[in-house]
Amino acid sequence: MNNMDNTDFPMARPGSVPEHGIAVVERRTGVSQHLLRAWERRYGIVTPARTETGQRLYSDEDIERLRLVRIVAATGRRVGQVTSLSLDELRQLARRDASESLLAEQPDRPQRRPSTGTATRTDVDEHLGACRAAVERLDGNATYALLRRAAVALDSRSFIDGVAVPLLRMVGAQWENGTLRPTYEHVLSVALGRVLSWLVEVLPAPAEAPLVMFCTPPDQRHEFGAMFAAIVAASRQWRVSYLGPDLPFDDIAHAALLARANVVAVSVLGPADLPVLRRGLEQLRSALPESVALIVGGHTATIHARALRSSGATVLPDLDAWNTWLEAVTVARSPAAI
Repeated sequence: MNNMDNTDFPMARPGSVPEHGIAVVERRTGVSQHLLRAWERRYGIVTPARTETGQRLYSDEDIERLRLVRIVAATGRRVGQVTSLSLDELRQLARRDASESLLAEQPDRPQRRPSTGTATRTDVDEHLGACRAAVERLDGNATYALLRRAAVALDSRSFIDGVAVPLLRMVGAQWENGTLRPTYEHVLSVALGRVLSWLVEVLPAPAEAPLVMFCTPPDQRHEFGAMFAAIVAASRQWRVSYLGPDLPFDDIAHAALLARANVVAVSVLGPADLPVLRRGLEQLRSALPESVALIVGGHTATIHARALRSSGATVLPDLDAWNTWLEAVTVARSPAAI
């Protein structure tokens, strides 16, 4: 952890600044423009500002409120019941509803989300065995349900290190040695991707929290490393944006600048042309403000750490290093440290 030069980024812009058009709100919340207007008329759920031409403008806090209301409404709650709740109350309700929905799927066995490190080996192994059996049956629905149940019952690192990663390794190894068809890996990948995306959504952060943007660079299609890192950040109350795999460097820079990201985290797991990767990272570093931290992680990045550090990026070898980096930055930015 010797490269912390890019951690002195400014605090995020106030979440109350109205700056997003209704199309952006629709894309970021999953709430259609028609439904959004209906919610505004009927419940006064948010009160957008207006441009001189009458166009609606929404703040980050508006967007977060709308997204949380959509999440809790999807569990069966009426929108009118939750419009008076604060953002923190909506976050807590979203987490509680997510946990209770999992409990309802298995009423005979109480579930919990313990604090980090409290899951027993037996707990983890039981979830791993159940998920593996579902994959081996090629039961995609059961694989998704069991993975989601494990994600709620375990803390985030126990789920990643004890269930998700071992499953990927087992299925990948059996596929490579010919004992499993590629279909099995596909079933697991689809189900796990859905669960990780869901986890990010039900771990909302405060609107004023710093934003970290995740992706993989060109020709890198292994995206679970980036998604695991996103879960770790979300569990530490950072705002998270996941762009997906195989993105050109100039597109990454454009997205980061548009979203005013505080950190850009790039995952490199597969084989890479080192000179091309280094040049791309150099271009990305030069396109970003100095205050924006550029993080590179993943197996391939670790192997070539010295070369990639010369691009101006901070190379973190694993999730432990990433978690430590996040903790150090959080402490440095806390009021007590100023």
